[in-house]
Amino acid sequence: MKTSVKKNTVDPSFNESLKYTMERSQLETRILQISVWHAGRLKRKVFLGEVLIPLEFWDFEDNSTKSFTWYQLKAKPKKSEELSLQYHGELCVKIRLERPPASRTFLYEHMSDDVRHIEVVQLHLVIKSACNLSLRPDGFVSPFVKSCLILPNKQEIKQRTPVLRRQSFPEWNHTIIYNIPNPGDLRMSRLDLTVWDQGLNERFLGGTSLSSGEEDVAFDCDQSAHLLWEQLLSTPNEWMEETLLLQANKGAFHF
Repeated sequence: MKTSVKKNTVDPSFNESLKYTMERSQLETRILQISVWHAGRLKRKVFLGEVLIPLEFWDFEDNSTKSFTWYQLKAKPKKSEELSLQYHGELCVKIRLERPPASRTFLYEHMSDDVRHIEVVQLHLVIKSACNLSLRPDGFVSPFVKSCLILPNKQEIKQRTPVLRRQSFPEWNHTIIYNIPNPGDLRMSRLDLTVWDQGLNERFLGGTSLSSGEEDVAFDCDQSAHLLWEQLLSTPNEWMEETLLLQANKGAFHF
């Protein structure tokens, strides 16, 4: 969000309120970033300085914190390691590892004169909703979610949700199903979920990786993503729901 532009002044007075809607329980995971810019006519915006306010230890019940305070503007850090978990919104998902009864868990593969059976399970993923995404100036996005299951042999199985036009808090409730020939592969696999804004060019909004932590991941994810994957593997045939924090990507995408 941003204020209006104050022209021809080095002592601007805005007196504007910017309001964010979010869950109170999630505030401690946030960093409030406030930056000041010069809007020139003939050249790009010029960065003047910023303030980063971690909300982890902010006392919202203390009335003194509601008064105005001066903060010194600082240059952008040369390295962004301390901001590697910068908040990009949240994605709510449901997930289930479906393991049918023994009589229905096998596909048969013919190899010359031999016939061998392969156990097959299904990974059911429901992309429910997202919130606190980086919106366009008009307050909307046209978001969709890409899902990529990466198996131990580096095979990538990709699916995606439909695009929702002009949304602030999108709700897909879209189901994605993966057939897994070898259930043991899941422990060494990972599931990447990324949110995008469809426009003239696709704009990355944030992502998360579900894995056991035994392989490289595309995102520096919070503990809830790892716990959800472990629960999935250890508790088949049960639905689990979790709201995952979206992060910036660590490297290039393969979508």
